[in-house]
Order: sequence, then structure tokens, then C-alpha cells
Amino acid sequence: MELAIELDGHPRIIGLIVGLVDGGRSVERVKVGTAAVRHEVTVTPMFAAATGRMLAQRETAGAGTFIAADTLTGGGAALAVAPPKPAIKTRTKAVGFQVLTCNTAGMLDGLQAGAVGVMPGFAACAPQACYEVLAAWKDGDIELAREKQARLQAAVERVEGELGVPGIKFGCDLNGYYGGRPRLPLLPPSGEERGEIEALMRGIRN
Repeated sequence: MELAIELDGHPRIIGLIVGLVDGGRSVERVKVGTAAVRHEVTVTPMFAAATGRMLAQRETAGAGTFIAADTLTGGGAALAVAPPKPAIKTRTKAVGFQVLTCNTAGMLDGLQAGAVGVMPGFAACAPQACYEVLAAWKDGDIELAREKQARLQAAVERVEGELGVPGIKFGCDLNGYYGGRPRLPLLPPSGEERGEIEALMRGIRN
């Protein structure tokens, strides 16, 4: 944690992903330790993040135009090039050090402690259920966020916490996503474990 706080001033480091094991205190420590840090970032006019791909498209926008019909009356051939899409407009914004939490069981604790977002492993197999926790928190409905978080707990503790990658991969297959077999030395869940995962995720299929 001390090293993470020390690196916060690096111009190419804008944030940190924190795995919560302490009820949000690690997020609070990073927030306090990096309170003075400010970075200039490029954003859209609505202050949403402007990705590298968006910025690259802005820089490579061409200057093609359609060929007018009257230029083709002489019997020659011409190539019509569609005009480019309007380049994205951007502005800069000063932001602090950004903290995300990656522990699914501690999503709400992390958000309440000051994290700006979540990156839960369980979202690979149940994205909607994980998003509902974030959406309720963003709407200011803490009771609903707690209810949504509690709905996930049993499945998260067993599938993500105990079975790990093989459990999440089987959960992906179960919910219609691609999970596949885990890489060795990890082994797929046993038949008994698969039945357990199916029972735990019966209410959070999506």
C-alpha cells in the first residue's frame, strides 16, 4: 500500500485497483495518501472518459468528400469517397487519483469508502447482478445496494472465493457466456461442484 501511494504522482499512473480484505479501509488509506494528486486527462464534452481508440480516430480523420454528379458527365470514371465522421470534441479535466475495487464481496464497502468504480471478477459470469449493486449506489439507494450485494454473497464466496477461476469459467458457461476449461494446473469443477454452482447461481442467471 505504501508503494502504491508513493507511485501515485507518476504522470502515467492515474489510478489503482484495490482488492478489499479489510472492509474498505485500504481504499480509505489510498484516498487519504493521494488526496493532493491531480492529473490532467482528456475527456468528452460530457466529461466522460475519452479512450485511446477515440483519440486515434480523431487524429486520423481524413478529408474525403463525395464526387458531384456533374463531374461524371464526360464519360470518365471517378472514385467517390465518403466524408469523414465529425471528429470527437474533447476537453481536459483535472482528476484525482482514481481507485477501483476488484473484490466482488466488498464492492459496496469499497464504493462507500471512496472508490470511483468496481472491477469484480464475478462480473465475468454475472455482469448484470454486479452492475445492479453499482447502479443502486450511484442512484443513492444504499438499502437497495445492500440488498443487491447480499443477493450475491453466497455465490461469490463459493464460486469466486473458494473455486476461483474454474468456478467462474463454469459460471460463464452456465449463463450463456464463454468460459471454457481453465489452464493447467487448474482443473474444471467436479460434477458435485458444478451442481453446487448451478444451485447458487439459480437466482442470478443473466
